This record gives sequence, structure tokens and C-alpha cells, in this order.
Amino acid sequence: MGFYTGKNILVTGGAGIIGHTAINRLLQEGAYIRTTEYTTRKIGITDKNLEIIKCDLHSYEQCLEVTSDMDVVINLAALTRGAKGQNSDPTALIRNNVNPTMNMIDAACKSGVEIFGFVGSSTAYPDVDYPAIESEGHTGEPHACYEGVGWMNRYCERVCMYFHNLTKTKFAMIRTSSVYGPHDTFDPERCHVIPHLILKAHYRQNPYYVWGDGNQIRDFVYVEDVVDGMLETIIKHPNADPINIATGQPTTIRELACLITEIFNHRPEFFFDTSKLTMIPVQLIDVSKSSSLLSWSSKTSLRDGLEKTISWFEKNNKILVGGEDGVSL
Repeated sequence: MGFYTGKNILVTGGAGIIGHTAINRLLQEGAYIRTTEYTTRKIGITDKNLEIIKCDLHSYEQCLEVTSDMDVVINLAALTRGAKGQNSDPTALIRNNVNPTMNMIDAACKSGVEIFGFVGSSTAYPDVDYPAIESEGHTGEPHACYEGVGWMNRYCERVCMYFHNLTKTKFAMIRTSSVYGPHDTFDPERCHVIPHLILKAHYRQNPYYVWGDGNQIRDFVYVEDVVDGMLETIIKHPNADPINIATGQPTTIRELACLITEIFNHRPEFFFDTSKLTMIPVQLIDVSKSSSLLSWSSKTSLRDGLEKTISWFEKNNKILVGGEDGVSL
């Protein structure tokens, strides 16, 4: 009998990349899951212990309804965008993340939820060229290109800390680096770098266009590892104290593009387009705290994670992007 066996757990944003993985993992643990859908994205899981509710988390009353009788809430509902989307409509990112998150935090506490799981982001960190540690998450200014979303993440964390001290609900908080894996968004107008590069390799783009000079550095963490880190944090550290969940391994965008095209057995001419919008040059986070407090580390190599992601994409690409027609890369 594990910690999650028999518990009633609400997973918001169940149709997303982390949501799907969390639901499958918790069902395996013997939990009873309630999850929410909002947009046209659907939850592709059926199980006798899974309840799917169509819900708008902008409504506080609906948040109270879905948190009723829950032991744990894992709040994964989020509007995300790649570099293009973050700059084309930044206020939408703020509004459509802050409002539902505030509703969920307050509703969970009012409903007497035992533990609230919050997933933050490395965008909260200041502009540094080394792996940032957790104590730096509220110091200085976020990088200029992440100003809005960075301060949004900081604010949501502060609210979690406030409610942790004010109510009986405990908060488990993680900060992730660049998450990827099955059930990611593959809409060319909205997706992050890995789905975008997978789409280009799938359609055999040649020349193969990569935004920026290819020297930007990221830490790409596979979604199953993120879920493992979140669930361990809920068990071992529900103290409203953020923990970084990442691999600790830097990868350049150039290395990433080469690896993806290699997996596809695609040998294009690379064109690094420095005229295109790019984000922060270096974004890395330190994982010492997760190792010491949780005895946790990521298990999935970048190649293995990409192969799993690409395999899933190739089975679902006509549903995801409607086949080749209309895909603009």
C-alpha cells in the first residue's frame, strides 16, 4: 500500500503533457482520479477509477465543485506557448494562468484538501549563465523575455506559500526546466522547440530551419521524470518550498536538432536563422536539492526520451496536426 493508494486525487489539465502522464501513473498507484478538461483537447484514458469533468477553472464555483472530497490536488492546468506565442500575446498568458491558479488554490483550501501540488517554471529565475538554485527564484529580475511569465510564476508561488501558512492545506512545489514527451502540443503556432523540430524532421524539411544560432542552452527533462519528481515532492516535502526538477544536463539547440534529425534518419542541410525570435541564451537549474531531499534524479536520457516522443507522435500526427496539408513550418 503506497501513499497514493485509495486516495482521491484531482488532476487539473488532464489533457496536457504532464496531465496524461500523471493520471496514468496515479491509476497504477491505485488512486481514484478526478480530472478536468476545458478546451478541445481530450483525455485519451479510460478507467473505472477515472472521472473526467468538463470544467472552466476561470469559474470559482466550478473549482469548488471539483475540489470537493479530494485528498490531493495536482494543478496542471496551464496555458503555455513557445517563443512566438509568448511574444505575440503575452497578456493572455498571464490572465489565463493567474486566474485559474488563484481559484484552484483558494478552492482547494476551502474544500479541505490535504496537499496541493504546484508546478512552477525556471522562467522565474533571474538572468544568470549558470544552473540557478532554488533560493534565487525570487531575487533580482527574470530575464527580460520572460518578464511577464516569470513574475507570474513568482506571484503564484508566493500565494501558495501564503495559503500554506494560513490554512491547513499543505503545498508541494516544483520548478521544471523544458518539459517534453508524449501528449505535447504539436501546433506549429503554439508549440515549444522539441515539437517544432520534430515536425520539421517528420516532414523532411530541407534546408532544415532552426531559430537562432543553435547555441542556446537548455535542460530538457522527460515528462515521466517530471511526474516522478512531483509525486515524490508531495510525499516527502509538502512544505511550500520549491524544488528544481530537471536533468542537470545542458544541451544546445544545435545538438538537439542534430539528434532529432538523426533519429528520423534525415540528413538535411541545417540553416540557423538568426533573424528569428529566440528566448534566453542559457536556462539551466541546479538539481542538488532534489537529490538530497528527495533522493530523486531523472532516469531518461535525451535520446531515449526523444525516441519515445517521436514514436508517440508518428502514431498520432494526423490527429495532432491534420496531416501534411496546412502545416506551416
